[in-house]
Amino acid sequence: MNSSSVLNVIAVVVAFGALTVSLIFALRQTRIMLQANQLPVFIDLIREFRSGSFQQAQYYVLYRLRNENSPEKGILELPDEARLAATAVTSFFSVFGYLVIAGIISEQSAIVALGFSADELWKNLQPFIIAERKLRGNINFSCSFEDFVWRIRANWPPEEHYNLKMRKLDINTDNSR
Repeated sequence: MNSSSVLNVIAVVVAFGALTVSLIFALRQTRIMLQANQLPVFIDLIREFRSGSFQQAQYYVLYRLRNENSPEKGILELPDEARLAATAVTSFFSVFGYLVIAGIISEQSAIVALGFSADELWKNLQPFIIAERKLRGNINFSCSFEDFVWRIRANWPPEEHYNLKMRKLDINTDNSR
């Protein structure tokens, strides 16, 4: 092999290395941009979740919906107070679930932040959602909410599934330092 061939091989290897490094940096930059874009959306959704009106809807679904209403009416045929609470919760978590499916909000962030609440609310809403699907003839009603709950249950507890280092206080002793 002559010196010109060796230089050509070295040039190709260096060029390939530069391409690899550029690709790694481009992928890292894309990941950083996605995280930066999801933060405002995530903050807005958390703000909505903490709002008084959503908290009232959540309370109604958790503690009154199944005691005061029959699931056979679905959701849209419920009395006003029940319908407004149920649609507020199903709409919120349907949008939230869609944003997770689309990759706009990371699954890990969504599950850690709202997984427990979403699963508890789904348990109370599921019979109403199933009835609504039958009444509408639409099996996709609240399907992104259902997908989110499926992801929660598949990845629970999040600290184990996502390998998070979550610290817990020993509530039996005074470890407030």
